[in-house]
Amino acid sequence: MSREEKIIIIFLIATLAIISVASQMKKSAEEAIDIYTPSVIEPTQNEGELREVAISAGTNLININKADSALLENLNGIGPVLASRIIQYREKNGNFKRVEDLQKVQGIGPKKLQDIKEWVTLK
Repeated sequence: MSREEKIIIIFLIATLAIISVASQMKKSAEEAIDIYTPSVIEPTQNEGELREVAISAGTNLININKADSALLENLNGIGPVLASRIIQYREKNGNFKRVEDLQKVQGIGPKKLQDIKEWVTLK
């Protein structure tokens, strides 16, 4: 095998390795996006009846005026305590009129609102 043939083989192997690594990186990036993207949660049985799923039709937005605790917990930074406070606020004061009204819930400030604003809706 000549020197030029060896160089070509090494070049081809390196190219295949680069393509393989790039493909794996793309797959990892797509999986990372899926982790942080709220997904549609299927309805569950609640005392024999299907509960309403508070996902805006055709989107992954969570309706803060209808969502139960489990659904709210899909929002980044919202755990059981904040989900419970959102529901309690809603039950006491009625539906949220604006997404920004979430800041009236204890524990939700401007930073947390900014983190979840793009994932919630009122409709």
